Amino acid sequence: MFQWVPFLIYIFVSTYTPGPNNIMSMTYASQIGFRKSYVFNIGLLIGRFATALVCAVCTGLVYASIPKIQFFMKLAGALYMLFLAWKTLHSAASRQAQGARFGIASGIALQCVNPKAWIVAINVMSSYILPYYKEAVPVIGFVALYSLVSCSGNVCWALFGALFRRLFLRHGKVIRRVMAGLLVYCAVSLYISV
Repeated sequence: MFQWVPFLIYIFVSTYTPGPNNIMSMTYASQIGFRKSYVFNIGLLIGRFATALVCAVCTGLVYASIPKIQFFMKLAGALYMLFLAWKTLHSAASRQAQGARFGIASGIALQCVNPKAWIVAINVMSSYILPYYKEAVPVIGFVALYSLVSCSGNVCWALFGALFRRLFLRHGKVIRRVMAGLLVYCAVSLYISV
């Protein structure tokens, strides 16, 4: 029997905690405003759906390959998060003129290279969905539900960024350091339980 409560708790916790997508949603909304950041969040939603669908289709193959490539996946994920930390730390306080770069394509791209998103999607598929459902329609339905819950987390972080926009503009250097530190924490946590 499908276990709804653990499934929903897992996807809420995994998608509302800090990660590259949430931090970038918050950063973009603080820089360009909530309304303009929705396009980026739509890209994250599309990317989340695509990555979760790929994970649903390929979970067996990925699990068979993980022992051989786990170190390299973690290394690539940690390096990516450190790169995002560096970009966050060295970004300008306001990028109004660059608002166009925060579009659907950049949201999809971020989602597709986000190691946390892939790991969570693999866990959701292999632990909660595929043991109970093998048919395409229910699996796609759960992928859509997972994607929508995940998108709600990104939107909440973007709303937080927009609400505290003045604070971010006034104290941007400190806030960028904190956000960069959280990304470094995410990278380190791939290797150490912190």
